[in-house]
Amino acid sequence: MLAKLYIGRSKQLHYAVSAFPAVLGAVFFALTLTGALRIKWYFGAMYFAVLAAVSASMAFMPKFKMSSMLEQLELRLPHLVLRLRTLIMAGESPLDAFISAATEVRSPILDLIIKEITLGRTPEEALNDVKQVFGNKPIFDTLKRVMLSLGMGEEAINYLKEEFEALMSERESNLRKAIESLSVIVEMYMSMGVFFPVVAIVMLASLSILGTGINVNILIALLIFVAIPLFSAFSAIMAKKIVERALL
Repeated sequence: MLAKLYIGRSKQLHYAVSAFPAVLGAVFFALTLTGALRIKWYFGAMYFAVLAAVSASMAFMPKFKMSSMLEQLELRLPHLVLRLRTLIMAGESPLDAFISAATEVRSPILDLIIKEITLGRTPEEALNDVKQVFGNKPIFDTLKRVMLSLGMGEEAINYLKEEFEALMSERESNLRKAIESLSVIVEMYMSMGVFFPVVAIVMLASLSILGTGINVNILIALLIFVAIPLFSAFSAIMAKKIVERALL
């Protein structure tokens, strides 16, 4: 399953293909420096920087996708615990209840664990195999406690109830922190995204009237059409991330 994250299902091929744009950009930049191409060297440097960024994005894309899988699992973990407890209370065997609940959650990580279990691995062994791939993340500690409850018999019902309440309490705490962080983002945007550009435009317009010889038209255009949209996009992304983390 994780092999699908890499080009050609191979890490070596994936990183080789990812490096190609950067190599192409480096060759182009070298040709501009040697004069083989009649292009200014800084255009070659810009071209190399863009292709290097493309290579970096391609190389780290599997890591980004794995991080997304972890966030998805963290988002759905309370549902897994609640569903597992409900199925055990209904009389289903703990292991069958876990497989059924994990299938309903539809997480690639849980699908991988289920696959390992169907191949004869114990839930703990399957979880350890997944941890070796994704690293020792805090969410796996919670998932390990959930899996250990499968062998507790009737005590698993009360244990899973406490685990669910702990998860929801943590969500509530994260939500409070998110509200505080969002207020900081709003204040920063109002000062840097609204007040500062207005002051900067007024100052640049004043310099133009005074005839200082500085071409302020380009600076004003960059401020209006580049700096302000970029800062607005950055603020929106930060706010979105904060809200998403609070809902996890």
